[in-house]
Amino acid sequence: MMKEYWINRNIDKLPTHHSGIYLHVTDAATGADLQGALLKLNGKSATSDIEGIAEIIKIKQGTYMATISLAGYAEQNVKVVISKGKVIELEIKMVK
Repeated sequence: MMKEYWINRNIDKLPTHHSGIYLHVTDAATGADLQGALLKLNGKSATSDIEGIAEIIKIKQGTYMATISLAGYAEQNVKVVISKGKVIELEIKMVK
């Protein structure tokens, strides 16, 4: 039975193989990491931590519009294409 599993396994069907988005938010003028930036994507949201990092996982493949906002900064909208089993990395520089 174990041998059959190894022959027939498909990594795309494993439950730990997630798609998602990884975001690093900084100030465009100073380069400082921004805490508290809100990332919204496909009905889910995440807030950046002290290092300016926000992540959302378990997103179905497709094309979406991600919104990044923070008080005092201009809101940014970014088109992202999520592929099955891939994590998209974004570097966003926020402008006041």
